[in-house]
Amino acid sequence: MWLCVRFVLLPLESLWLNASATAVAVREQNQIVCVNQDAYQSGVRQGQSVATAYAMNEGLHLVERQVEQERATLQKMALQLYPFSPVLSIQEPEYLLLEIGRSLTLFHGLDNLLQQLKAVITQHKLTLSLGLAPTPKAAQLFTQLPWQASYQLWDARTKSFNLAAVKRLIEQQSVSQLPLPKRTLANIKSLGIDSLAELMQLPSAALNKRFGRQLVDYIEQLLGLKPDPQKRYEPTVEFNQTLSFLDVIHQREALLFPMRRLLDDLVYFLRLYQKSGQSLVWTLQDNYHQSSQFEVHLTDATIDLNRYLELTRLQLESVQLTGPIELIGLTMPKLFEHQAQTLSLLEHTQDFTSDLHFANKIKARLGHNSCLWLVQNNAVIPEFSGQLKPQVSEPIKSKAPPKRQGTRVSNKPGARYRAPDELIDNQAQTTALVDSSGLPHDKIRPSWLLPTPQAIGSDAQKLYWHSRLTIVSQVERITHYWWKKAIARDYYIAQSQQGQHYWIFYDQHKQSWFVQGVFA
Repeated sequence: MWLCVRFVLLPLESLWLNASATAVAVREQNQIVCVNQDAYQSGVRQGQSVATAYAMNEGLHLVERQVEQERATLQKMALQLYPFSPVLSIQEPEYLLLEIGRSLTLFHGLDNLLQQLKAVITQHKLTLSLGLAPTPKAAQLFTQLPWQASYQLWDARTKSFNLAAVKRLIEQQSVSQLPLPKRTLANIKSLGIDSLAELMQLPSAALNKRFGRQLVDYIEQLLGLKPDPQKRYEPTVEFNQTLSFLDVIHQREALLFPMRRLLDDLVYFLRLYQKSGQSLVWTLQDNYHQSSQFEVHLTDATIDLNRYLELTRLQLESVQLTGPIELIGLTMPKLFEHQAQTLSLLEHTQDFTSDLHFANKIKARLGHNSCLWLVQNNAVIPEFSGQLKPQVSEPIKSKAPPKRQGTRVSNKPGARYRAPDELIDNQAQTTALVDSSGLPHDKIRPSWLLPTPQAIGSDAQKLYWHSRLTIVSQVERITHYWWKKAIARDYYIAQSQQGQHYWIFYDQHKQSWFVQGVFA
């Protein structure tokens, strides 16, 4: 069971139609290939010469045919209709063939399938004509007829075609509608043959001798007498689309309407393949054929049309247009698997601190490097445990502290060093510290770590860093990197005379004191 979708005005509707355009026609060389409703009402027809078309309508707006844009639109619609059938074939220049017999159960009948399929195509503002038949070529031929003509050939009760009625409808069609070379059609017409019924009355041997094997194969495949394998459409997992305009666009705000159309296609693509990306790359081509690009960076993997459009608008405000724009393109490079974010039932989803969209807007305004993210590394040494990066591939989530890797206590002199008792005060100061996480006192970590530990002045009795420091905790030993440049440190919490708490350590190899971080 084959359904053929014909995009009747594809040469015209593959371009971006401006609201100011009235009578519009697409030409290829010196011939009209497609017209809109206003041009048709004024007498302009497909197949006319350009001179004849201007004679019919002096104000006719002519544009050159863009075959590549038509192919791109066909590819886009093939992707849109791919969920309706596992067997889909592109028949240039304007057809899509779908084998839908095995999809009827999934869509609960033919009518539901057609309703959803039409809704998808209508969203893209494309004019379509449908044909339904038991063979691909018959379905393609029936797109020249009103939809009801082929729809009534299907019996929903028996879930089968009336094959006799299908053959009668095929025989009634004009030979001029066959997708055959013009020379072959001219030879057939020269014999006075007008309908397919007259053509099929001739023996196959006579048709083969006079018109070639191509015509015989076509008729046999049309009637289902010979297999007609179709080349399956295999979608590529990449997004790269362009959109051309009938008239150039001079203002930035006017670009947002076609940009939204491309973003609609991108969102559909990402949801279909469960992909995400870290940036949108826009290409703007002016009527001097000069191209420029700008990139919209994405901090999180959220698939959201409105967010994409808002970030594009913010970035577009700083783009200098080189001239009137006639083409825009959208690409999302470096796709990766989309990981849906799982939120707790009681999580505050509107928390400002976790709203990565705010960071996206800042980056769109001020540039890619205007926001930095603190990324936790699996490192024991505190100054190596965090790193600032301009981009993250997924929302930042809280992580448990990394597991302590294997440590080795140095055997060098000073390895067993312990701060003198007179530097340690385990009385009132210790109980003054409160850790809301419930961790043991000696595992508390400061809110701010210094990029590089700073030296502390010390003598046998006192420690100084801006003021005198008093140790108020037990020792915590951290040793690592024994295989290259060994690190051995004894960490303490110290309190200044003003009541500020610091995370300090004694370096056993350098025999010196350092401050590592500051508690809030």
